[in-house]
Amino acid sequence: MAKLKAVLFDLDNTLTDFVNMKREATHAAACALINSGLKMDEEQCFKELFQLYWLDGIDGNTVFERFIKNKTGSIDRKMLESAILAYLEEKRRHLKLYPGVKETLSKLRTKGILIGILTDAQKIKAENRLRKLGLYGFFDLVITLDDTGEHKPSKLPFLKAIEGFRVRPDEVLMVGDSIGRDVNGAQQAGIRAALAKWGEDKEIKWPPMPGIKPDYELNRIEELLELV
Repeated sequence: MAKLKAVLFDLDNTLTDFVNMKREATHAAACALINSGLKMDEEQCFKELFQLYWLDGIDGNTVFERFIKNKTGSIDRKMLESAILAYLEEKRRHLKLYPGVKETLSKLRTKGILIGILTDAQKIKAENRLRKLGLYGFFDLVITLDDTGEHKPSKLPFLKAIEGFRVRPDEVLMVGDSIGRDVNGAQQAGIRAALAKWGEDKEIKWPPMPGIKPDYELNRIEELLELV
């Protein structure tokens, strides 16, 4: 087995607790909608709004507009603005790294390992998150949706990362929380894959992926240091 020279990380739910942030921000938006006049039970409003995010795409930009129009028949601008402001304020408060992330990344660099990000987020959103997390400019490469136009598990983003690292596929390890996107996509591109079990959210039910197994399962990010 080739020695690892590079580690590629998913961003959301691998380096940062994205689902918890999204949950708290969406709940704040639901409260703001109700305070602005939406006639709905608070918990039901939150559940429907959060579910819509997963159906529409977790980084969707039109969720609030669609939700308000569906519930009221039109888009109330005051209601929309209050929801967006509440969402953004709560998002800033809850966007945090998982424990041990920055220390582990620093140790990988000390060992001479190349590190990169491979995310389905748009470039501007990924860069904003990295800035808020204090990680902007920390990685050797950052591959976003803008670079290939294709979401994981397409091989293209992974092949783009291999090209950027200038190493062989078997010298790269992908670390991510999704078997369907991260593990499946990496293995199709000839990259080894580690499942980041600390990023699993038991309330989010992903479709089963029979026959696809990660090369490694990690309960804590620090366990990654044992593989390099």
